[in-house]
Amino acid sequence: MTGYNKKYVLIDTTYINSGGGKVLLDILVKALWRSNIDIYYFFDSRNNIKKINNYIENYKIISPSETERKKSYKDIIGNIESIICFGNIPPPIKVDIKVSIYFHNELLFNPLGLNLCFKDKIKLLIKKYYLLFNNNKNYYWICQTQNVATKLQKFFNIKQEKIEIFPFYNSDQSEVINKEPDTFIYPANFSQHKNHDRLFKAFIIAAKKINRKIKLYLTIDAKLFKKSFYNKDNIPKNLDFINIGIVSHNELIDYISRAEFLIFPSLNESFGLLLI
Repeated sequence: MTGYNKKYVLIDTTYINSGGGKVLLDILVKALWRSNIDIYYFFDSRNNIKKINNYIENYKIISPSETERKKSYKDIIGNIESIICFGNIPPPIKVDIKVSIYFHNELLFNPLGLNLCFKDKIKLLIKKYYLLFNNNKNYYWICQTQNVATKLQKFFNIKQEKIEIFPFYNSDQSEVINKEPDTFIYPANFSQHKNHDRLFKAFIIAAKKINRKIKLYLTIDAKLFKKSFYNKDNIPKNLDFINIGIVSHNELIDYISRAEFLIFPSLNESFGLLLI
């Protein structure tokens, strides 16, 4: 760590490596680069930081495990004046400085009541109780919406005065272009809780009830899409499932701008909601 006597704000972005969280992380890093705040980052090793490392000087890349995370905290805690955890989970060690947790994962509130496989439910349940175990009454929590703030207070028994609502996003407006009629876009991966099976069945029913052509754009990994139910032989001829794959944020915004309808990809609120 440069600046031996200097104190830093630690922004711990462990467990943030894809999707809406990654987009918001890029926005955050670039915004803070313009500030006069001395910041030290923890980045998830699965995260490609090549696009943002021009904006940062002090950081460490760590593997997404609590063992590695704890070791990294102990190595630098003497140079840290406050902490912001960007990935829902509080610090893995006890600290006597200000801690804020940017919480977004609504899935952690009631894992057993979700439409997920048993294995994923157990993983989320373990994360939930790990979070509760590591919570401290002096920590501050930051949410994107009142909805998540209310649930956070209820499920994790956190006092209202310890919760702030602070959404942020890139306010640049996309170019207004002509919409393609009868087109839909569903920007989501192929995880079970993204409800692709419902979407597929709904569009089959809709296509059978109308006479015009409809298109649904998807953002699924190419290999998964090829093997998925979207490629069944009995799909109505007036229905096209078009997979654009995993694209950059700018490309995705372009597709969203061209589509006539945007379908929000989840029953549960997450980082993506604010981006939409």
